[in-house]
Order: sequence, then structure tokens, then C-alpha cells
Amino acid sequence: MRMLVAVKLDPVFKKIQGMYGSRFEILPNVPLFRELQEIILGDDIDLVVLDRSLHWRERAEQVLHEAGIPHVVFTGNFEELQQSLSQAVGGGAAQSSAAASSKPTPPTVKQKPDIVTSKPALPLEDQAALHSPEIKHQAHDSKIVYVDREVPKYIDREVIRTVEKIVEKPVEIRVEVPVPVEVERQVAVPVLKTMPRQLIVIGSLYGGAGSSFAAIALAKVLDAIRVDTCVLEHPSCDPYLYMALDGSRQVPRNYSFLYPQVMANQVKRDAEWQEGFITWMPADPASGSLSEWTGEHMARSLYAIKHAVTILDLSTGWRLPGMLDVLKQADHVLLVAGPDPARLVSQEARQNRAFLSTNLGGKVKMIANMVPAAKAARLKEWIHSLPYPVETMLPLLSQDDMVQASWEGKTIFDGNVDLVAKYTDAYFSLLREIIPKGFVLERPSSKGLGNWWQRKTGGKGR
Repeated sequence: MRMLVAVKLDPVFKKIQGMYGSRFEILPNVPLFRELQEIILGDDIDLVVLDRSLHWRERAEQVLHEAGIPHVVFTGNFEELQQSLSQAVGGGAAQSSAAASSKPTPPTVKQKPDIVTSKPALPLEDQAALHSPEIKHQAHDSKIVYVDREVPKYIDREVIRTVEKIVEKPVEIRVEVPVPVEVERQVAVPVLKTMPRQLIVIGSLYGGAGSSFAAIALAKVLDAIRVDTCVLEHPSCDPYLYMALDGSRQVPRNYSFLYPQVMANQVKRDAEWQEGFITWMPADPASGSLSEWTGEHMARSLYAIKHAVTILDLSTGWRLPGMLDVLKQADHVLLVAGPDPARLVSQEARQNRAFLSTNLGGKVKMIANMVPAAKAARLKEWIHSLPYPVETMLPLLSQDDMVQASWEGKTIFDGNVDLVAKYTDAYFSLLREIIPKGFVLERPSSKGLGNWWQRKTGGKGR
């Protein structure tokens, strides 16, 4: 039997290949819908495994249903996948056996040379039923297979019917920057929750460059434009996020850290740490860094997250086991560096730079952190010395203000509407890549940010 696998992460494909390579002829991983469609139309496929996190999964399910090819949906649980495949293969074998035994022996008929036998097209009402909301809903939730209806008998002429194609025009929705007032936020729904999921990896060129700060700042900006966001801290690095967010007082009751659940293969998220449209998933500071963490654990963690945008704070863990596969699958890879020339040429920076250049090349973009407000001497020289194109320049903040906010158990962005607007402008080029087409962002003015915010929020502030 030939199996086609379409999953987002290469470690998952390799795991499936290792588990079922002896039972199936497994074709190479198919990351794009068009490739899957071409293979289905031009090749004999017996079974398909679809990744639940693929944003085109529903379209693929519809194509497979129409082609009569059984499929299973991979949800991140390999035990569940094994059960689903057993049911799919067992059900398909039983169905084929029954069909073979009940098929009558066709009589010998001398065919006329001008008659071509072919399958008839489905009636119009049956074609419409395939696209009904009920069928689409079943296709979205199904984890096993579709069972096709009885194959109609062949007839002596080819029937061709045309169906009018309905094209929906995209609707343009305006998204104001930054967020509405707090009273509105309590009843608001994220306007960008159903967009295709994106993974953004933010790491430091060297220790202390500010990847955690950059991740928090980006999350606050995405929260400001109502994007469903999750910030995930890699567990193999020194835990920082929990303390930076005053977790001892802010974490919900009965909160469980994600990583121990992943290692025990029992992910169950009963209580999440949510703030506005942000879900915080820090590493457990009590457990320290997890040296036994593997690439498979990381892939399962990402599968457990169902938010529109996931920000992975990697710190300096670029060369950790299994991270290269995650980096290759990420939508954005951002490298943070500050203006200290001694740190830019340190041994750690050189090693990380060599690793990224060898394996990722032009995919990496820079976040220049702690950029002075005034045109400091050698500023241009510093920017040009960075190893990759600069995507974002984060302005230098007052160290006193940051320390004061930390002692008060909050981030420097909390309640600081001018700073949120300022960082929205700093991240604006990245936001245009993240936000889907059809949503319009309004860039804040570089002058009078406080007044601009008041106008946007009706003079109430945040």
C-alpha cells in the first residue's frame, strides 16, 4: 500500500516514516496543497495522513473525499495515529474484500468502436451536497476516513455537466492600532484568531542580547491589534519569563506547565495563563533547564498550541538537538543583537552566526535592540555590521523605568500607551508580513503618539 504524508514538521514525518515504513510505501513529505493535489490526480495513493495544523487541511479533505481516498488526521499524538491507521487500513481491507466477493461476473459484450465507456459525473444535487456546511463541518472534525458511496455502474456514453463557479470576493477589514480601551477588551473577540497559524522564533546572537524582551514586546504589539498570540519559552534555556511576568502572583490557580505534560505524553490544558489576547507559556523555573528535552518533544509542544501566532523565545539555544528542523519550518526567524561591539565578535556570537549561516542562510533577519533615540556616533556602522538584514529596530529604553516596572510586578509596556504605539511602529514591517491580506493596518505617527492614542480610543486611554 502507498501512503502519502502531509505534515508541517520534518521530525514528525521521519517519526511516521520510521513507524510505518515497513508496512507502507511512504512517499516524500508534501508541505503544499498544490503538490498533494497533483499527486492524488496523477498517482495511485491508498492512504493519506494529514497534519491538523495545516491551514489547507479542509481543502485537502474535500479533494480526498471526492477522489475516494481514505485519510487520517494527525493531531500530535502518535498512539492515536496508530489506532486511526489501524481502523482505516482494516476498514478499507474489509470493504475491498466485500466488494470483490459481491461483484458479479460481467457478461461478454462486443463493444462498438465509437462508444466510450466512462464513469458518469455526479448529479448536480450530489455535487452541491459535497460543499454543504454539514459536509464541510464533518471534514474538519473527522480524524478517521470518509467512506465513499457505492460506485455507479458504467454507461455507454460520457456525460458532461457544467456547474457555475461561485467566487467570493475578499472583504477588507480595518484593524486599528493599537488596542481599544480596557472596557471594550473585556468583551472583545480576537479579530485575527482564524488566520493560518504562524511560528515566529526569536533568539539571541549572544547571551543577554534581549530575545525575551523582544518576544514580550512583539506579544504586546500583537495584543494591541487583537491577534490571538502565544509566547512559548524553550525549556532548555535558563527560565526567565515566569519571573519577568511576576508569575508567583499572576499565574492562575491550578496552572500546569506545558513541558512536563509533553514529556509524560499527557497534554491537558485545563487552565491557561492569559492576558488580553496573549497566552503565556513559560518554562518552569523550579525545574531549571531540561537537558533531556529533544526535538520530538518540541514538535509535540508546538502541536499542542492552537493559537494564530506562536512566538518561541529560544534565547541562545540555536544549536540544541532538534532545533534545526523547527527553524526550517518556522515562518520567521529573528536574531536579536545589541550595539556592544565586544559581544558582537565574542566566541558565542561567532559560533551561532556560523551555524545559522550554514543551515538557514537568508531566512534569518535581525532585530537591532537598544537603538538610541538620537543619532549616536557609529550607529550606522553598527547596523551595517550586523550579519543579516535588519527587520526591526527596537528603541533604547530607560533602565530605571524597566527596573521600576519589574519591582512592581509588571512589564514596562503595561499601562504605557505611548510605548506600545512606539513599538507598534518599530515592528510595523514585520506586522505587515504576519497579518493576512484583507486586513488594513494604520501606522501610528512618529509625532504626538500620546495624542494619536487618545484619538483612536475616544479620549479614554487604555
